Amino acid sequence: EIRDPSLNDISDYLKPVYIDKEIAQLDKQTGLARDLFGRRYLPGFVGLNNLNKTDYVSATLQALAHVRPLRDFFLRSTTTITHSHNNNND
Repeated sequence: EIRDPSLNDISDYLKPVYIDKEIAQLDKQTGLARDLFGRRYLPGFVGLNNLNKTDYVSATLQALAHVRPLRDFFLRSTTTITHSHNNNND
């Protein structure tokens, strides 16, 4: 892993950290923002790219993202997910 202060902005973009106050404000935002193409959108809700027949997965993810407790769980900075693999190659 490379640790260099000049890469902090990239790291923050790829893995943003939200505090509870910021998460609470998500549901209070009503102002629309504009993307690079000038299209208006509600901040916090963005679409997903369709990667060859993944539209059902995208729709499911979008629906789950609107379940506040689930969304908030994944946005909290203290949330970590670990993967455990059992290798039973006997």
